[in-house]
Amino acid sequence: MAYNDNIIRALHRCFEKDERDQFTNCALVFAYNGTGKTRLSYDFAHYGRAEGSPQHTLYYNAYTEDLFTWDNDLENNTERRLYINTDSSLIRGLAGYNFSDKLRNYLQTFVDIDFDFHYDEKNAEIPAYVVFSKKVKQRVKINGEWNEVEGEVENIKISRGEERLFVWCFFRCILDQVIGGNDAYKD
Repeated sequence: MAYNDNIIRALHRCFEKDERDQFTNCALVFAYNGTGKTRLSYDFAHYGRAEGSPQHTLYYNAYTEDLFTWDNDLENNTERRLYINTDSSLIRGLAGYNFSDKLRNYLQTFVDIDFDFHYDEKNAEIPAYVVFSKKVKQRVKINGEWNEVEGEVENIKISRGEERLFVWCFFRCILDQVIGGNDAYKD
């Protein structure tokens, strides 16, 4: 952490001087790939924090993206799923909240894919995984004439960019809960 100490101290000084409410104490760190943003945000979140004390920093980085992992069903190539790490406190805070419609609205701003959450017996309040679909238009011959028919392709593998947008929109739903006062995120 020695490399990040000066940056972290400067950020903490900014937050200490600011007496606005808790939701205005934000920092956006932008830098090129490979410069250490993920390490910086992790170090910042744990800087000066006593063992076992509650988390006080909400951040989006590679750790957040790693809460989602693919099972591409390489054996059958039919059941592609993006698993959600339901053991994460960041994800568990959404338990009991219906955020599908809000997430869908956020996502459709960027891409034309759709999704369905799937739950397991272990926890029916938090989705265990998500599958994706996309509406497509196809030209088919009906009674000798070509017609455009709308259909849906299910269980698709989305691109890496679409996946990042989905995870960001999911995180945005978490931010809504934080700002809305969800007790699960009070720390």
